[in-house]
Amino acid sequence: MQPGSDLDRFIEFSERIVLECDCGEKIVLLGMEDDWDARDDDFGCECGRKVTLADRADDEVASVRRLLRRDRANTA
Repeated sequence: MQPGSDLDRFIEFSERIVLECDCGEKIVLLGMEDDWDARDDDFGCECGRKVTLADRADDEVASVRRLLRRDRANTA
């Protein structure tokens, strides 16, 4: 591999934040939470909804959201 080629460039990050939209799509943010928290923005999902840091996905929360989505789909 030659120095300066695309294969030898890496980005190191100290944290990964995974956000999950109601549609099930996930957005991965690399970096410290403080860096993202300083932004007063939300993030656009492919479905058009807005996702914020409050929409963090963790295994337990993601499981509950999936159950709620299934329940809503079954009652509609």
